[in-house]
Amino acid sequence: MAPAISSTVPQSPTIKQLCLPTFQSPIGKFSSNSIQLLFSVIVREYPRADQTLGEPLNNSHTPAEAITDDSVIAVFSDIHSNLEALKAVIEDMDACGIEQRYCLGDIVGYGANPSQCLELVRSMRCSIIQGNHDAAAGTDISLEMMSPGARFGIEFTRKKLSAPQRRFLRGLPVTIVAGDHQFVHASLDEPADWNYVINQWEAQLHFSFQERSVCFCGHTHVPAIWHQSAKGKIRVAKGTGSLRLPRGGKALINVGSVGQPRDGAAEACYVLFDCKSRRVEFRRVPYDNETTCRKILRAKLPPENAERLRAQR
Repeated sequence: MAPAISSTVPQSPTIKQLCLPTFQSPIGKFSSNSIQLLFSVIVREYPRADQTLGEPLNNSHTPAEAITDDSVIAVFSDIHSNLEALKAVIEDMDACGIEQRYCLGDIVGYGANPSQCLELVRSMRCSIIQGNHDAAAGTDISLEMMSPGARFGIEFTRKKLSAPQRRFLRGLPVTIVAGDHQFVHASLDEPADWNYVINQWEAQLHFSFQERSVCFCGHTHVPAIWHQSAKGKIRVAKGTGSLRLPRGGKALINVGSVGQPRDGAAEACYVLFDCKSRRVEFRRVPYDNETTCRKILRAKLPPENAERLRAQR
């Protein structure tokens, strides 16, 4: 029998109970103020995954470990070379007894330990999806459209990774399907374009390509749950605590970020999902933030990459 998800919440509320104030849009009800607050600093700055110099990427749907109705899975994303946060999250998964794990990409970038984080994730033998930083680090595509912090992070990463490690990153798939679940780094709307899901239009575009009832993503570094009802109404809830998904419609679960949270919390974030009860738990895990920041500065990476961790933005 699959292990139960531990939680400090005695009884999981439903997503409807946790939804933020909504207004009526052409595609249904949607929270406006919360999205402007949570995603105010996101910039579209990344090249496509298939803009490579060298061998083509494997961007096809790839089968993953079977997920049954009794499965409890861990889904994590956006590690960004933060070894201390990654180790803390793995210890938490171990303590919860969760062995079935999915990594949604962006293992590298920004931080000082790209090689160590990549090898640690690979040692877990879990399903791994490519993120935009993984694609950039694994290839020689131009970085001119990236922000300074991201660009210097990728340049540093390219130097630190071995040729086989870079080859591994550029060969990762951009989507995975397992049973009634889909996994993507950014959005199912052109996954290799790294589109964000931060407003109702982008959520609608994503859902138009979602063929399963539940999908998991990362990319924004802000945990959240989007839900589209059978009638097309879209709601969004903050990714906090524990809640149950409704049985109808489609859900998109943003699992937040292990290594660079941007929702105002310092702790690493990932998700546990109980397939039988449809319960989602957003796990927040403390880690040695200061050690990570000192490593970034010692590596002569942009100070903003360290300050971002301290400011949780």
